[in-house]
Amino acid sequence: MLLAVDVGNTSTVFGLFDGPELSEHWRIATERHKSGDELGALYKSFLDLGRVEGTCAVYSTALAPRIEALLADGRHSVLSLLERSRVRYLAADELRPVDPELRSFRNLNTPDDYARWLSER
Repeated sequence: MLLAVDVGNTSTVFGLFDGPELSEHWRIATERHKSGDELGALYKSFLDLGRVEGTCAVYSTALAPRIEALLADGRHSVLSLLERSRVRYLAADELRPVDPELRSFRNLNTPDDYARWLSER
């Protein structure tokens, strides 16, 4: 296994390679105002959680004030919200009975990604 990390101006991308194949990937917001220690703790907790898909989730409307406060503080990362909330993460085995191929968690960023996803149905 090889973990590749690309730290960009607006996002940091992690890719986990199994030989030549990309087996997992994650993208989180780059937060320039954080110290190296803060980022290290964030990345460690992020990687320890396994694959976190913060945008594929169910959120309570009671979180709205917390979200507004984070945005006002310049924290735009979904992970900022997850770090400050009570969260129940689901393991893949819990989802497979209703989504055997875990298609619900496919990362779709472009119209082409979406078209490919539709064609695989």
